[in-house]
Amino acid sequence: MPKGKMSLSICLPHSDVHKMIRFVLLLAAVLSIHAKAAAPLQPSDVARGDCVAARITAAKQGIAFFTDRCSASDYFIGLGGVTHTLQRVRPAPKGRVAFEGRYEGDGVQVEIAVLEKGVGQCEVLTQSEMDSLNLAGERKVAVRVSRGAETVRILGTYDDCP
Repeated sequence: MPKGKMSLSICLPHSDVHKMIRFVLLLAAVLSIHAKAAAPLQPSDVARGDCVAARITAAKQGIAFFTDRCSASDYFIGLGGVTHTLQRVRPAPKGRVAFEGRYEGDGVQVEIAVLEKGVGQCEVLTQSEMDSLNLAGERKVAVRVSRGAETVRILGTYDDCP
């Protein structure tokens, strides 16, 4: 052996080698399943509860995937069939779109930005009723969702109409 080089050999009985191989394969399978277990960052339906809650509906899928279920502190997003509970990271902005802003929870980060100015319409309310209730109506929004290194942008419609 050349000077300064070191070698390590381990002699294991044949049955121990097979046990070690099985253990390594089992560990690899468990790690693989765990890596795949994270739901994809695709919008999925989220229950809105018993109240008339504001919601964001994904433009392509036509499903409500973000809501507050009329809660003052918790927000919910449906991704890949899993509902994640979020909390607002910063205070709500002063605009009418109550969901505008940043949220985090369950390893998911969400940022919602309003894409159009003004106030939308609610079919069952007049403009003065909407103004008195501080409702935005239907508004186009962009929802950026991140988990780890994965990020998606979902176009949707915010709707707080009753």
